[in-house]
Amino acid sequence: MANKVTEFACYAIRPGFNVLDETTNEGQTIARIIDSVLNQPGAHRVYYGMEVEDPSHMWLFLDWDSRDDHDKYRESGTHQEAIKELLPLFDFSKSLIKHVAPQPYPPRQALDNSNSPITEVLYAFFPADIDASGKDAVVARIDEFVERALKTCPDFRGISYGWSLEDDIPVRGDEEKQGVMLAAFIGWQSLEAHMKFRDTQQFKDSIGLLRTMPSLIKMGVFHVSCTSKVASK
Repeated sequence: MANKVTEFACYAIRPGFNVLDETTNEGQTIARIIDSVLNQPGAHRVYYGMEVEDPSHMWLFLDWDSRDDHDKYRESGTHQEAIKELLPLFDFSKSLIKHVAPQPYPPRQALDNSNSPITEVLYAFFPADIDASGKDAVVARIDEFVERALKTCPDFRGISYGWSLEDDIPVRGDEEKQGVMLAAFIGWQSLEAHMKFRDTQQFKDSIGLLRTMPSLIKMGVFHVSCTSKVASK
């Protein structure tokens, strides 16, 4: 049985468009296409929103039964028609569409803004040839950070994390390099609450667990507040 996955996608918005405002033509186009994708076999729930740090990026995370289900949709005529409609809105040469296998799945607790008004997305890149024992060592660091730091904060709303299915993901901010990615969706009560947490002693005493993860190439974070829609089929 194929592993359930979450599509991990970033779309570079062309200047002059407000793609999440459904009173605009572009906003109505996005809403209609999202509804169409949710009607595809294997699609379940989507979470999407603008990156806080760079609002020219729209992030979309979509829960699928399998990567095959997503790939079949991308090969369909329905998808090709959607791309034609989206080309005026997005610069696909600067966009990213990959997959992660987060646990727990689905990652709703950490991504849906009804539970987590803001989501910290932590991404960490590792060599493409990292082996199972190397991944286990990284996961142990994440788990220890959750116990020692995140769970001490009352504004922490939940976490779901996992490895990318692909091993050729461009390293964010250093795109000439590629690797496998661990992505963690970390839910917070607010952006301010997360920033305040970073000033606590618990965070300062624990963040080294992540910054010194074995074989780490680069790590970073961004924030997004995700609207959620569920398939009606």
